[in-house]
Amino acid sequence: MSGKITVLTRKKYLGPSFDLKQQAIVLELESSGDIDMASLWKQISEKLPGLSGSAVPLTIGELYARTFIELQQLGMNLFAREWSIREENGKEIVAVQYIDPQTGDRVNDFVYDWVRDILSGRLFPFQSRYEELEHLFYRSGFGGPTIYSIVEAGYKRNIPMFYLPSEDVFQWGQGRKQLRGRSTVLHRDSIKDTELTSFKDRSKAFLDDFGFPSPKGTLCTNDAEALAFAEEFGYPLVTKPLAGHKGQGVSTNLNTPEELRLGLETARDASTNRRDPVIVEQHVTGTDHRLLTISGKFTAALQRIPAYVDGDGEHTIEQLIDIENSRPERADTPRSALGKIKIDDDLVQFIKDAGHSLSEVPAAGNRITLRRVANISAGGVSVNVTEKIHPKNIKMAEDVARFLDVHVLGIDLLAEDISKPWDESPCAIIEINAGPGVFMHLVPAKGESIDVPGKIMDAFFPTPQSSRVPTLVFNKLDQKLATRITETGLRQKGIEEVGTAAVDGVRFNDEFFSNRPEHIGNIRNVMRNPKLDMALIEYNDAIIQNEGMYHWGADIVVLENPTERERILTRDLLDKGLFIEIDRSGKKVMVSQNGKTSTKMLGRRAAETVVMDMLTPVIAELAEKYYYPLA
Repeated sequence: MSGKITVLTRKKYLGPSFDLKQQAIVLELESSGDIDMASLWKQISEKLPGLSGSAVPLTIGELYARTFIELQQLGMNLFAREWSIREENGKEIVAVQYIDPQTGDRVNDFVYDWVRDILSGRLFPFQSRYEELEHLFYRSGFGGPTIYSIVEAGYKRNIPMFYLPSEDVFQWGQGRKQLRGRSTVLHRDSIKDTELTSFKDRSKAFLDDFGFPSPKGTLCTNDAEALAFAEEFGYPLVTKPLAGHKGQGVSTNLNTPEELRLGLETARDASTNRRDPVIVEQHVTGTDHRLLTISGKFTAALQRIPAYVDGDGEHTIEQLIDIENSRPERADTPRSALGKIKIDDDLVQFIKDAGHSLSEVPAAGNRITLRRVANISAGGVSVNVTEKIHPKNIKMAEDVARFLDVHVLGIDLLAEDISKPWDESPCAIIEINAGPGVFMHLVPAKGESIDVPGKIMDAFFPTPQSSRVPTLVFNKLDQKLATRITETGLRQKGIEEVGTAAVDGVRFNDEFFSNRPEHIGNIRNVMRNPKLDMALIEYNDAIIQNEGMYHWGADIVVLENPTERERILTRDLLDKGLFIEIDRSGKKVMVSQNGKTSTKMLGRRAAETVVMDMLTPVIAELAEKYYYPLA
């Protein structure tokens, strides 16, 4: 093929744009020469199985967009799949939705280089470039399993979402309705209660204070103190770092002074400071369970089984681990049910203590447990047991959550039988966790999925109105009109602060606040205000072209003699939204709502007065519609 493609311009929009309702990369694409679309598509489809068997694109722009979207999936069925194409001045304008901005840029570079190399007959390093993309996305702010699943849950529910780079957190919802956080650590959580769960000794004392079942234990600063505890309470024992996580540095079922000393060293090695004390506590029999509460209500329960392999009489333990790691479920991506089983010193020591070695060939059917801890990140296997848990154990979980102002709480429970009441069967709470991972509930290795990310979003945003504030959008908003609308808003119940993101800067309750170099920064700052009850937002043609939009839905759109590009502001009108168009030359105002359109002649009346007459009752209706007192 002698064809050629050229990207003439490229823009990245952080919110909706003229071409797409989602954040997108928009390209002006030009092609020339002989391009065999069928042959080009065949070569691309061979590398991206998701495209196999699909129709050959009609244009190079369509090929570019479909390749971008499929490549960006990275084999994980990610939610960003929207794209559009239009023609302008003989060029194709291609818009493709992205998730992470940096990864989106790299995907675009990948597609461009790949297509050009195919057209030029050059060899393209597909595998190495693909692995770079995977690594980049996994390390991005969206790449963690829990945070991605929560972002996806919000996206599916049409909840406005903003990434706040200076704070490195996500914001769901607008103004007073907002929820900020990373993963399940949320700004509405008590900082002191969150801190409590990070210190295992304090959280253990907390559990003991309220009579919840927990193993006896103590803090030991040296081996002698640990040995004295063992002498008083007996073996087996458990050692763990004071502020550890994900099971790192934990040793269980220690039965001798020698094993206890080794456990103390393992905990110190995993500690931030080796001089930190180590927790030594009684070993409790039973399997590991994670109970999860959302806003104080029990939501899901998982049994977590330590990583293992089953012998086949042919392969060594090391080979069996490699075979297990090759399973699709252990792809170790942000969307896979299981992590890789990593061969490290802890694993080697654990199987050695059990009388095994990596070179051993276990008999067929002989199960070899590989770790003490059952954490999914350490290769553990998750089993959904939500339907099996006894009501009394559910109440215990909710009772723990009752005393902690933490909205998403993980309770780690050792129990011989989760279906029996905690006070009738061996059972102990070994940890409580603020900000627990939740993806394992969504994709357990065994059992039904529990949509915990969706339940988190539903707990905070049970209705469409509970994530939004009344939003009015304009292409021309002078100070006089903004003042009148603000005053009208402040007269309504539930509206105490009105934010205006005008071209000349931000105002709160008509008082100037600031003006950022980029207008979407102004809009972001208005929506970030945790006291905001109503938003007024102004755009013009140049802002829409250069920066796009950032308000995620409007209740009212008011346009005065709009350009074609400014008319796109009506696209994002919410259900039953009001559209007012002012035609000063024709001295009339056109009104559209609920599929009905009417025209009012201005006569001698000022356009602003006519508009305010229409806006005043609608603002009152919106204030009542959106009124949602937060707990």
